[in-house]
Formats: sequence, C-alpha cells, structure tokens
Amino acid sequence: MAHYRANNRVQIDLGEIDHATDEINFLVRDTFLQKSLIEVHRLLKVHLMENETVIDIESA
Repeated sequence: MAHYRANNRVQIDLGEIDHATDEINFLVRDTFLQKSLIEVHRLLKVHLMENETVIDIESA
C-alpha cells in the first residue's frame, strides 16, 4: 500500500503492522491470562477453605 503526498512516495509495510498487532494481542492476552490465573487461584483457595473438613482423631 502506498500513499502519495507532495510528490513523495511513502510506503507502509502491512506485514510489519500485522506483526506488531499480533505482538500487542499476545501481550494483552498474556497479561489477561496472568490476571485470570491469579483470580482463579484466589477463588479456588476461598472455595477450598469454605468446604474444608477437619477430622480430629486424637479426641476420640
């Protein structure tokens, strides 16, 4: 793709733009995934603590 302005030719490398977009998408997904995993871990800990059963065999 090329644009013309004041008789100067400017070329835009769409492949480079696509690659940069892919990198941005990966970084966003990676950050989102890290935050999601932290939240899943937190919820799992809360769930396990709420449903934890303690069996005291020494007092029997």
